[in-house]
Amino acid sequence: MTSQGLVYVDETVEMYQDIRLPPNWEIHYEPEWGSIAAAMHYTQARFPDATQYGWLADDNIPRTRAWDKTLERAAGDWCISCARDFWLSETGWRHPTGGPCFTAGLCWGAKVIKAVGWWVLPGVRQGGIDGAWNDLAGLLRLTRYLPNVEIEHLTWKLEKRGKDETDEWVKHGQNYIDKDLATYETWARWQRRKDADKIRQAMRRDR
Repeated sequence: MTSQGLVYVDETVEMYQDIRLPPNWEIHYEPEWGSIAAAMHYTQARFPDATQYGWLADDNIPRTRAWDKTLERAAGDWCISCARDFWLSETGWRHPTGGPCFTAGLCWGAKVIKAVGWWVLPGVRQGGIDGAWNDLAGLLRLTRYLPNVEIEHLTWKLEKRGKDETDEWVKHGQNYIDKDLATYETWARWQRRKDADKIRQAMRRDR
């Protein structure tokens, strides 16, 4: 692992006290739960000048040497790359807006994030983030799937691990995913094409 990295731990910090990290990785402990959105916002603030931004969930296990640099090269400035995850990668499913569905080990070119103005779909905590980016990447043909880079997704849905509280959609008595997905649906209906056009125009100016 050669790229700089950050482990973001929120709420359940005691579970990660003994974690061992590469020398160019750091860990951030956040006492309050914030889900994926909080981690992404923190990462952007911590590394504002990054040329790529990656996302690796805690049940995504890299199996290929130099997986990080390979994903970064594929993403470049404007694309979104992903690896073979032995789950969604095996279905051959293509996103309705075009292109393969995201798998594991996502990497965004920083310019595509800056062009649209957000990494996290505004107004959501978790649900809809991948959906919105799948939509935009499909419309603009920006997805770069790398089948030779293996990052296994140890999802409970394939019985590769037990289901735990991080897999639940209810937090502090609220089903936040349903609210997130409603926000995503509103965005998809009214803003998706506009955001795709913003990226398209920024790419043209960058040529």
